[in-house]
Amino acid sequence: MGCRVGVGDGPFVATLAAQTNRVVEHDATLAFLQTKPIEVLNRPKLTEVLRHLGIATLGDFAALPADDVLARFGSDGAHCHELSSGQEGSRPRGRAVVATYAREVLFDPPALVADELTFAARTLAEELCAALADDGRVCSLLLCEVATSEGERLVRRWSHDGPWSAPLIVERLRWQLDAWLVAPRAFDEHEGDYPRGIERLGLVAEEVAPASGREVTLWGRPPSDTERVERVLARVQGLLGPDAVQRPFLVGGRDPRERVRLVPFGEPPPPERRFADLPWPGRLPAPNPVLLVIPPVPVALTTEDGGSFCVDGRGAANGAPSAVVINGRHSEVTAWAGPWPVDEQWWHSGAARRRARLQIVVASGAAYLLAQEHGRWFLEGRYD
Repeated sequence: MGCRVGVGDGPFVATLAAQTNRVVEHDATLAFLQTKPIEVLNRPKLTEVLRHLGIATLGDFAALPADDVLARFGSDGAHCHELSSGQEGSRPRGRAVVATYAREVLFDPPALVADELTFAARTLAEELCAALADDGRVCSLLLCEVATSEGERLVRRWSHDGPWSAPLIVERLRWQLDAWLVAPRAFDEHEGDYPRGIERLGLVAEEVAPASGREVTLWGRPPSDTERVERVLARVQGLLGPDAVQRPFLVGGRDPRERVRLVPFGEPPPPERRFADLPWPGRLPAPNPVLLVIPPVPVALTTEDGGSFCVDGRGAANGAPSAVVINGRHSEVTAWAGPWPVDEQWWHSGAARRRARLQIVVASGAAYLLAQEHGRWFLEGRYD
């Protein structure tokens, strides 16, 4: 395997120089690029247009006015024009400054009642949403942080698929702050319970993205049904706790029960969500059961001769399932698929688990998911 070396002003010139093991001096850069074909820019669409315009070499392209190139071909075309002119790296390129969208308010003395906090929260929410809107940005992950008079730092993060509105933020904050105020307080054996006060309230838009266009009515956009539902759910969480309202997310796994992860409403999706579409050995083919039986119910599955249907350690069945008894009700099996054996953590004696799953359809048209473990069959789910 050969190796070539090139030296030049910037990676682009050096790469071209490496094709012939050349060292291109600074003063010779323009002459070196002059006759190179326009295709070396590796921009097929741009190259096609330039060829139609009669521009065949980098020298021809570099001769065009830079302002005209920018107006016609945009920033990428202007960058290619700089490469053709040997100006790569000739001027510093600074990184765009990422705006920080954060607002906070201090309370002196500490706030002890929810109404005072809610009033301040409304101002913070309106200022934060206005700053995002002015920059054409939307927030998908919002952080709320408070510092208490007891030295505590309480933090909650809320995820939202659509743009946050100030009323929705205030609704979330109202019930969350009220819950923090009435949470168990520090105890002093001499003075008893004393009120927890909040000294600082802060809002931070942790994840922002460019805002997409949205059509609104002539007189403004009224709250959508989604926003109304979210405000109601936020209120339920404030009354009953964050875990009272949960959202299901599909994650990776083999067992249908393992593939559903419940997350409190408003919390970010679980990181395992990105594994949902990856192949998992032993995973059932689509579709998933619409109803999961928790805990699984024991059933009896028999073959045509009346014997128990079973799957051995190699995944081989002893026949075809003919009948099933679920909750004392006998049904004829009209169709079946599988079995799908799963041998999990076989290397770990304490966590090893061997199962085999089977899909069946009975005479009534109902479809079920069954699983065999330790020689017994269980009902795990039902299909539509």
